[in-house]
Amino acid sequence: MLVTHSNCRALSPLAPRCKSDAVLRAMARQGGVMGITAVRAFLLRGQAGESPSVEDLLDHFEHVARVAGMEHVGLGSDVDVDAVDPLTGGPRQAYAIRGMTQARRTFEVVEGLLRRGWTEPQIELVLGGNFRRALGAIWCQPAPAAGVLPAAARAAT
Repeated sequence: MLVTHSNCRALSPLAPRCKSDAVLRAMARQGGVMGITAVRAFLLRGQAGESPSVEDLLDHFEHVARVAGMEHVGLGSDVDVDAVDPLTGGPRQAYAIRGMTQARRTFEVVEGLLRRGWTEPQIELVLGGNFRRALGAIWCQPAPAAGVLPAAARAAT
């Protein structure tokens, strides 16, 4: 199970796409990965008018690592290539995060995690190692027979 671009509901309760701790634990039990995304709306902690920071983003990485485990957190997608508003030349509002410039966003996540004491091997997991492991496991499984739903899909119906 891959959650490619979402964040933690425990930290951002206003964003309906953010996932609960129960979902994080269920995802981890299946060997999945949660990709943390730098979308402003998924980082808001309270008032919609507040401006989230890179530290708020880093809190989501740490929350997933605490709740689900280090092997289940990654860098999420859902990021505009340059995130520049063509009318203003500034960052698009959806990606405006204090302390983060779009051209350096990956570097700023890495630098922030290092500041917080994460090791290089842990950061390598975040930057792709966890997704590589999970995708390898998914791709190596035999395809279900035609018309047969996998067990997880049957349980959801």
